[in-house]
Amino acid sequence: MKRLLQLAAVAIGVWALVAAGIAWSRAQRPTPEKIARYLAARPDLAQLSAAQRAQTLTQVANDLNRLDLDQRQKFRGDQGPFAQFFTQLTPAERSDFLDRTLPEGFRQMMVAFNQMPPEQRQRLIRRTLDDLNKAESSGARPPTDAMQRAETQKIINQGLESFYNDANADVKLEMAPVIERLQQVMQNFR
Repeated sequence: MKRLLQLAAVAIGVWALVAAGIAWSRAQRPTPEKIARYLAARPDLAQLSAAQRAQTLTQVANDLNRLDLDQRQKFRGDQGPFAQFFTQLTPAERSDFLDRTLPEGFRQMMVAFNQMPPEQRQRLIRRTLDDLNKAESSGARPPTDAMQRAETQKIINQGLESFYNDANADVKLEMAPVIERLQQVMQNFR
C-alpha cells in the first residue's frame, strides 16, 4: 500500500510539472494583443538606438511569424500599433522586416488555401478577380516612390514563389485565371 501511494504521489508530481510546463508555454506564445502591447510600449522608434531598433524589429518579426494565419491577419489588419510601427521603419528596415515575415505568411496562406473546400476557393477566386478588376477600373496606379515599388514587387515575387512552391496542383489550376489577370494588371501599370 505504501508503494502504491508513493507511485501515485510521483504520478501527481509529474502531471503537475506537465501542467505547469503547458501553462508556461501558453503564456510565452505571442498573440496579436501581446505584440500590440509590446509595440505600444515603443511608440516612437526614432528615440531608440540602432541596436534597440534592430532588437524591436527582430522581436516583432519573430512573434509575427509565430502567430497562426487568422491571428496574423487580424494583427496586420489592425491600423493601430502595427501600422505605426511599420511606417516608422527606414526603407532598409522595412525590406529586412518583409524578408523575415513574408515567407512564413505566404506559406501559411498556401497551407490554408490548399485545405480550403473547392467551393470556398472558387468564391475567394471570384472575389479576387472582382477586386483586381475594380482596382484597374478605378484608375489605381502603382506607387511612384522607388522604395514602395521595390517593396510591392518584393511582396508580389514572394507571393508568387510561395504559390508555385506550396500550392497543390488543384489550387494552381484553379488560380490560373487570377495569376493571368494579375499579370495583365501589372503590365498595364508599367
